[in-house]
Order: sequence, then C-alpha cells, then structure tokens
Amino acid sequence: MSESISLSLNEVESLCAKAVHGVGYPWGVAADIAKAVRWLAERNLSGLEPLAQALEKKEDKAIVFAVSLSDRALAVVESRLEIEESDSPLLLVPFLAWASVLAQTNLQADFGAVALCFVPALEAADSLAAIQVYGDLTQLPKSCAVSVDSVAVPTPSLALWHGKATRLVVEGKDLEVFARLEELAYNTYAPATEESRRSGAGSALSDND
Repeated sequence: MSESISLSLNEVESLCAKAVHGVGYPWGVAADIAKAVRWLAERNLSGLEPLAQALEKKEDKAIVFAVSLSDRALAVVESRLEIEESDSPLLLVPFLAWASVLAQTNLQADFGAVALCFVPALEAADSLAAIQVYGDLTQLPKSCAVSVDSVAVPTPSLALWHGKATRLVVEGKDLEVFARLEELAYNTYAPATEESRRSGAGSALSDND
C-alpha cells in the first residue's frame, strides 16, 4: 500500500457506509454514521480509526447514540445526559452537534478534562451542518465517559473550531484502518452466482438489511 491515500469526502462517506452495513447495521444507520465521519473529515479530522474501533466492539456508545439520535436530542434538553464509557468519543462529536441543531439549543459536552460547546447557526437552522463548535477536537481522549448539558452561552475560554476540508489524506496507522474498513465493505457485495456471472451483475450492492 502507498504511503498515503487522498480520498474525496464522497469516497470517505461511501466507504464508511459500506463498512458499517458490512457488520450488520441497516443502511439507514450506516448512512448516518458515514455522514458523521464525513463531518469530521470536513474539519480536518480522521474518524476512520474511531469508526473501526466502534464497529469491532459493535455496541460502542457512539453507535448506540447514533441509532437513537432524535430521542437523545430531546433527552439533552429535558435533563443532563450521561454517556457511558466510549472507546470512540471523537465519533460522538458529530452526533452531539446534530443533537444541538435538532433541539435548537446550545450544548456543552465534557469529555473528561476536555470540553466542547455546540451552538446552532440560527440563520440556517434546517441544516444539520449549521453548527459552530467551540473547543479543541484534537485533544479528546481515546476513551472516556461524556456528560452533556444545555448551556446559555459557550464557555469564554473555548475557541471556535475552524476547518472546511474537501479531502481526507489517509496516512500512517490510518492506512491499516482503511484496509480494515475496506474488508468490512466487501461484505456488502452480493456473492457471484452462475446466473449473475452470465449477466455481469456480480458486483452489485446487496440491499438486504
């Protein structure tokens, strides 16, 4: 494998959706999780390793949160939300951002010693991308519990996170992670049969959930 691979955001999203579906999740859930990894890539962050870890564990809290996003968004507004130990806390970040937009409220999430604040952009409230994130996403721990609560304003000490990348460069240890996700993605391809070989349809994606 080459020393680095440059992926478009569409390629990142497609690979991740297939990998998630490849371990048994429905396509709808796979699409949501893939959008989360794309959201991270747009902010110059690789969610490939957190995704692979979550899929290997399968019941990681990031996946559970993703599946019940709308319910969790309402829960945050009504009371403080505690998310148990997650081995993929970075993967939780996009879903917390979207929960903030869905609930139309500012949220603060404490990842141990690291805090993030999510503020919906009211001028584009219908878009799940309409969110401002305060805090340093690169400093999130590899594993931690997360507590989330609504707040009136961002913590003054938190800086606004910027970044709108158009590609994700996969390098270093992420190359091995990329290969693992590709292997999971292959599970979404229908096995070839004699009939499909004759018709040339052996590479079609399976829609069986």
